[in-house]
Amino acid sequence: DTEKFKTYHHDASDPSSVGSESCHAWIEGKNQLIWFGTQGGGIGVFDPATEKFKTFTTNDGLANNNVVSLTADKNGHYWAGTYEGLSCFIPPDDPFAPGCRITFHNYDVNDGLPSNIMNLVSGFCDTDSTMYFGTRNAGMFYFRPDDLKDNDFIPPVYITEFRLNNRLVSVNDSNSVLKSPIEFTKEIRLNYKQNIISFSFTALNYTRPEKNQYKYMLENYDKDWIVTDASLRFASYTNLDPGTYIFKVKGSNNDGNWNETPTEIKIIITPPFWQTMWFRILIALGVAAIVYTFYRYRIGQILLLQRIRNKIAADLHDDIGSTLNSISVYSEVAKKDPARKDFALQMIGESSRKIIESMSDIVWSINPENDSFDKIIFRMRSLTHNLMKAKKIDCTFKADESLQSLKLSMNTRRNFYLIFKEVLNNLVKYSQADRANIVLMHENNQVILIVRDDGVGFDVAAKYNGNGLNNIRKRAEDIKARLNIESATGTGTTIELALRV
Repeated sequence: DTEKFKTYHHDASDPSSVGSESCHAWIEGKNQLIWFGTQGGGIGVFDPATEKFKTFTTNDGLANNNVVSLTADKNGHYWAGTYEGLSCFIPPDDPFAPGCRITFHNYDVNDGLPSNIMNLVSGFCDTDSTMYFGTRNAGMFYFRPDDLKDNDFIPPVYITEFRLNNRLVSVNDSNSVLKSPIEFTKEIRLNYKQNIISFSFTALNYTRPEKNQYKYMLENYDKDWIVTDASLRFASYTNLDPGTYIFKVKGSNNDGNWNETPTEIKIIITPPFWQTMWFRILIALGVAAIVYTFYRYRIGQILLLQRIRNKIAADLHDDIGSTLNSISVYSEVAKKDPARKDFALQMIGESSRKIIESMSDIVWSINPENDSFDKIIFRMRSLTHNLMKAKKIDCTFKADESLQSLKLSMNTRRNFYLIFKEVLNNLVKYSQADRANIVLMHENNQVILIVRDDGVGFDVAAKYNGNGLNNIRKRAEDIKARLNIESATGTGTTIELALRV
């Protein structure tokens, strides 16, 4: 009466739109819903109250998506003529309800139809419930729906074959991943290289088995069920990532009665060891251990450096500080007592030379360029030559050439040289020796220093007022070196120092 029209179009991106631009064969069903067939879009239903559309296609079990006729029989069943025969279904009261499904019963030439291709808008239901349909190029046919007997058998579904990397797997194979026949296997465990798998399956329905249908999916891989027919009872998957999957398959009989309880088999693909959690934890612990070790090493180096600094500071304070103090005393003596002026100046000169020598030793010991042992040997030779020449002591100095490639830390180098210097000073001052022999050897990962003289010797067990021997022993202990002193009155002295490197 208003002479107004409203048009609805197909939108592929909108599942709630019309299933196709070509629509025909309309039926008004329950709740004023409009059912209709489409070309290529299956069966559509329209709710005028909400202006919503919904379509049912071959994914739902429809024989073909080209629906050319739609006719209701006296029992309230709808018969859809398609290009693959007839599909019969009962329209639900609310097809828009979430999860609403339709069960289709399909009939084709194998059931007695003269053709699978129905003609456009050719369905008709007579008053005596007889159904008439026209076909494309094969005449027309009729039947009474009450005379048709559906197959109500719900077929069990079995997985019949399992292939790994495109090779059939048998339980009898050596090193087979199957512990029992595939039909009775519930779980298969594979490694990360075994990631190409396939399954064959079947529904045990022997009435027109070529009309059986299947739905399968690989959980955690497929997003939805994949629908196939009896000609494609096969599912294949390639390049699967490590993880846990569940293969599920459902089947229907020739009349579309589905076994809704899927047959399942779990597939576990184990990752390579470098992708496992325990390996990642191990790596994390290893990294943490390395970081902690480096941290402890740095702390140790800092503490070591601090100890060396404290040691140098203590030496400067004890040795050079006391020497400077004596210079100060001698200078006061020279000013106040002219008679002792020459003696005071002589002592000031000796003290100054002692300071210069001590400073030279400290600077030499902390210079990293002197880490190599050949620099130590050179300084030891120089010191030996100067002291022995001044005291006219005949001396030999021998050193293994293999020592030249060794490197010592600053603290070890400093203490090793100062031990040698203290030994040499004691030899020059107290031994009264005519000959001395100095040997440096490299044996069994040890640097061995031997200093011998033919002097007057001394009693090793006796206590002396000086700090020479105590300093030698303390420095040897500091660098974890073995010190051995052999001497007796009138027999000379032998001092051996063994330092592990």
